[in-house]
Amino acid sequence: MMLLGELKKSVRNRAKPEGSIIEAWVQYESLTFCGMYLKDVETAFNRPQRNNDGGMRKEKLSVFAQSARPFGDPGRGESFSRNDMEVNKLKSSNSPTYSDELYNLAFGPIRAELFSGCYINALNFWGCTR
Repeated sequence: MMLLGELKKSVRNRAKPEGSIIEAWVQYESLTFCGMYLKDVETAFNRPQRNNDGGMRKEKLSVFAQSARPFGDPGRGESFSRNDMEVNKLKSSNSPTYSDELYNLAFGPIRAELFSGCYINALNFWGCTR
């Protein structure tokens, strides 16, 4: 529902503002009514949400199943030392929690891009630097 302030902005004839407000209201209501039934035209009723991240993907590890959409200017991330990783200990001890996906996650691309936040599960997450 439109507020009266929005309708007052559409006043063209200052001598008779009531008629202009009614015209704007009728235009808004008719566009809203038609927009609910137009299938091929993107309207406020059928367009995707602003923070739509595409839903969940089917992956073995839950970390890879998340589909996040980062926002902000990408910054340069730090590179980690491979000697300090716990995954080497898991691999050498033949631990049951070790898997190739975990190894690839730990030793994947060393250079990372840092963003100020991301959209995930229709929520905004902001970084600490903001």
